[in-house]
Amino acid sequence: YTLKLRVAAVFILLTTSTIGILAPIFLRNFKKVASDGLVFTIFKQFGTGVIISTVFIHLLMHAVLQFLNPCVGEMEYEGTVMAIAMGGAFFSFLVDYAGVQYLRRYRKHQDSRPQNESHDRQRMDEEKLSVFIMEGGIIFHSILVGVLLAVTPDTELPTIFAVVLIHQLFEGIALGARIAPLENVANRKKILMAIAFSVTAPLGMAIGIGVRKSFNSNDKSTIVTLGTMDALSAGVLAWVAFVELWSKDWLHGEMRDAPAKKQIVGMISLVLGIAIMSFLGKWA
Repeated sequence: YTLKLRVAAVFILLTTSTIGILAPIFLRNFKKVASDGLVFTIFKQFGTGVIISTVFIHLLMHAVLQFLNPCVGEMEYEGTVMAIAMGGAFFSFLVDYAGVQYLRRYRKHQDSRPQNESHDRQRMDEEKLSVFIMEGGIIFHSILVGVLLAVTPDTELPTIFAVVLIHQLFEGIALGARIAPLENVANRKKILMAIAFSVTAPLGMAIGIGVRKSFNSNDKSTIVTLGTMDALSAGVLAWVAFVELWSKDWLHGEMRDAPAKKQIVGMISLVLGIAIMSFLGKWA
């Protein structure tokens, strides 16, 4: 276990995560690249594909493998992983639903603007809420990734680290592409949201480095905790991926009636995001 490698990895991971999430924000808010143009269509749909693959290949599969570990013993309830993931999805639904109900029932009593302006304001607030839920799920997952990377043996570190770097870069792009177009959100707040994502995986690594001497990957409680966190993250991001991203864009949003060129570019980007992240699942 080479400590210097881990310390260097913390800063490399921080830099990569920051580049990934700030790139779309910089292009949209400082270079004024249109949020409904082809560039952002690629960013958004590629990012959606990344999140979908992360749910099934990187989270659910890992959670299943954790609970199948012989050190855990025989599971009394075979559907444990899926039940936990379902709970994560249901929790996300409750947060989303409660937020929307608050915005629609209480904001309208306090809003004296014309009805069309009020409706646009509620729509923008709902978009912000969905992005917050998405960031919460990704941050939860990134901390776990950082911890596991920090306790990875030297022999496996180069491969795992390379995959995690690409993973964080793509997740950063996925999240940044949704933060960047948010209306009525100051650039300062967008930067703060970006920083919150950028520091989580390095923070997880720092935690992992701190507990490395006491960390036992064969301990039952450790395995169950990691598996539970993976499954919960999968549930949260599943809700975000299917409801807030995939369905909202293609069935009810900008991609539904978009020109054929934009739909083709978006579909190719979506498939590429799914395919590349699924390919990376061979190593991590």
